Amino acid sequence: MQADEKTCPECAETVKAAAKACKHCGYRFDTAPLSGALPDKNAPSPNYGMLMIWVFGLLAAAALTAFLLRMPEAATGTDDPNIELQGKAFVTKDFLDPSAAQFEDIYSNDRCVTGKVNGKNSFGAYIGFQDFYFDSKLQRGKIAPAHVDPFSPSYSAYTSAIDAFNDERQTCTVGEVEAKRFKAAVQKRLHDKLGR
Repeated sequence: MQADEKTCPECAETVKAAAKACKHCGYRFDTAPLSGALPDKNAPSPNYGMLMIWVFGLLAAAALTAFLLRMPEAATGTDDPNIELQGKAFVTKDFLDPSAAQFEDIYSNDRCVTGKVNGKNSFGAYIGFQDFYFDSKLQRGKIAPAHVDPFSPSYSAYTSAIDAFNDERQTCTVGEVEAKRFKAAVQKRLHDKLGR
C-alpha cells in the first residue's frame, strides 16, 4: 500500500486516501466517528445562534396562526361556530332528510341564529326556503309558517302565526327590550298613518 492510499474498513480493498467513498463497496468514509473515538478538532461547531432564531421564528408563526384562527368572523357576527351548528341541527331535527337541508342568509350572534332553510318533502323535492330562528339561550327555535293564500279562510290564523314568529325572532336577535321598543315604534307609526 502506498502513502496516498487507505484501506476500506468494510471490504478491505485499497482506495485513494482522498476518496470519500469506496469504489468497490460504496462505504462512505465521512460517516460519524465511532462512540469511543475522539471528535475532530477541525470540524465546525454547530451554530446555536441561528438555531435559536429559527426556533423563535417558528414559535412566532405558530402564535400568529393561533391568534388569527381565534378571531371572530365578520360574516356570522359570532366567534362560536357551535351556536350556528346547534341552530341548524335544531331546525332540521324533524326533517325527512336533515343532511339534505340547504341554508342561506345565515346570521348568528352570541345567542341567536337566523336565516332561511330549505328541506325535502316525502317525494324528495325541495319545498322552498323558509325563515327560521334558533335561540341558544332558551334552546328553542321555529320555522316560519308556510304561506297561505290571502283569500283562504285560514289567512287570519296565518297572519297571527307569522306575526308571533317575527316577534320571537326579533326578540332573539336584538333582545327583549329592543324588540318591544321597535314593535311599539312600528305600531305608533301605523296608528299615526291610519289616523290621518
